[in-house]
Amino acid sequence: MNVWIFNNHAVAPAMRGSTRHFDCGLRLIAKGWDVTIFAGTSEKKASADIAATGGNPVRVQMVDGVRFVWIDTPSYSANDLRRAFSMVSFALRARRFAVGGSRHLESVPRPHVIVGSSVHPFAALAAQRVAKRLGVPFVLELRDLWPQSLIEMGAISRWHPLAIGLRALESWLVRRAVRIIVLSERAAEYLVRRGTSEDTIALIPNGVDLDRFGPASPVPADDPPFTFIYLGAHGIANRLSAILDAAERLKKRGVDDLAIVFVGGGKTKAGLRRRAKETGLDFVSFRPGVAKTKVPDTLARADALILTEANNVYGSSNKLSDYLAAGRPIVFSTFAHHNIASDCGIIADPEDPEALPKAIEELARAPREQRQKMGTAGRRAVEETRSWDRLALRYEEVLADAARHS
Repeated sequence: MNVWIFNNHAVAPAMRGSTRHFDCGLRLIAKGWDVTIFAGTSEKKASADIAATGGNPVRVQMVDGVRFVWIDTPSYSANDLRRAFSMVSFALRARRFAVGGSRHLESVPRPHVIVGSSVHPFAALAAQRVAKRLGVPFVLELRDLWPQSLIEMGAISRWHPLAIGLRALESWLVRRAVRIIVLSERAAEYLVRRGTSEDTIALIPNGVDLDRFGPASPVPADDPPFTFIYLGAHGIANRLSAILDAAERLKKRGVDDLAIVFVGGGKTKAGLRRRAKETGLDFVSFRPGVAKTKVPDTLARADALILTEANNVYGSSNKLSDYLAAGRPIVFSTFAHHNIASDCGIIADPEDPEALPKAIEELARAPREQRQKMGTAGRRAVEETRSWDRLALRYEEVLADAARHS
């Protein structure tokens, strides 16, 4: 069978970002599926593959058997109207090319089922309209809840016109989906409270391609400086200012045998770097983001890893899966308890400003044997619950069940 997946932010492994649908797609192909991912170029134009489109508004690219349909979309650099314009542009263009046809899409097989995946709901809206036009079932994948996540992070009020409009769109999409995929228990509970039948909801968290990681290397020897790495997006939802808060407290205590390394990019990176320089945090450094294929080697250089999140309790942390696969102990500072892996590190209460620096120092002073035990527990946890070899089986069940509604 054939599946089309609409995900504005989907990437191939040579790019930076979440490879959720590519990794799942590889397993679906092995099961006999044909997989096509419609993705935007707005955040990927630095990639040589995307830059080589020759100015075409749409381009088809095969990556290890997974078909990407790249939709040219405007770039943006901040959470403003340009970002909203880019989101809407992707939705309109993806729908037009998928339904109206294009000489670039002549070789793309017609789908038996279509998945519309957030983060933003306009990609899912485009998928639903295409599914209706082609007469095939629609599956809604809510990787984040808009507007609820924005409300809980304090970005907008519950009665803001944007919140009202987004909630109406979310409800409209939920009613038209034959199956709904969520990434956390909290998201499932939210939908059930709003009247969605549990029978239509499937929980499939973010996972990891363990083949890309290979076996986890042992934790490094006790050679200073003890290095913590944060790897991922630098945005408001990541609450990275908390790490600098902790670093300032550690500096005041005279703890100077640490290194804290931020790897990645995003809207808050420039401000974080400026603050670290102004406050004299010489043991804090910033490095560019890396392609997904480079993540295992990058994480292997760490003694430990840091996971911080804002008050967004509905999503599944993509970086957590990578962290666990790396076999390194983790400092957890998150409001989302499902993004904490027990016995794999130290938990720091995100509402206690002293908790994170204390946890960082405690883990840095922990015996190597204890840190290795934590890393081993993390690797075991991801193999049992977050490997795409396992998760893709569930994904295929959902798609096959949805296709039967045609």
